This record gives sequence, structure tokens and C-alpha cells, in this order.
Amino acid sequence: MTTGSVGVYDGLVSLLLLLLLPQLALAGPAPAAVPKVGSCPSGYSTSGDYCLAISDSSKHALPKTGSCPSGHSTSGDYCLSTR
Repeated sequence: MTTGSVGVYDGLVSLLLLLLLPQLALAGPAPAAVPKVGSCPSGYSTSGDYCLAISDSSKHALPKTGSCPSGHSTSGDYCLSTR
């Protein structure tokens, strides 16, 4: 391999990182397990006394106490993020 091809390779890796990192940052953390209260919310499954997100794309859930906060909608006894 010549010095010129290493530079091109490094440039491609840098370009890929620049394109992918913003997407990873916007994705945020995966939804956390929530204590099970009645049936699990949409996008979650039962695991013992908890509801676990089925996938990383499941919406974040909070146990519902009163009205759901802004940016959340009701799903049974939970509030799911709408963002």
C-alpha cells in the first residue's frame, strides 16, 4: 500500500464518522426498564416485575401519575414519549 492510498482511506473513515455521529447522537439512549403496573405499554414486554423495551426504537415510558407531561401520550398506566 502506498502513502497516498492510506490518506484516502483515512479520509473515507473520517467522512463516514462525520456522517454517522450526528445520527447516533440524535438517537439518544435506549429506553430503560420501567416497573410493571398493570399491562406493559405499547412497545414493551413483561419481564418479572418490569416492562422491558422490545427494541431500541421503542418510545421511552414513565409510570403514569395523574396527567402525562408535555411531549408524552397515555398508553395504559404509562406515559410514552411522543418524540
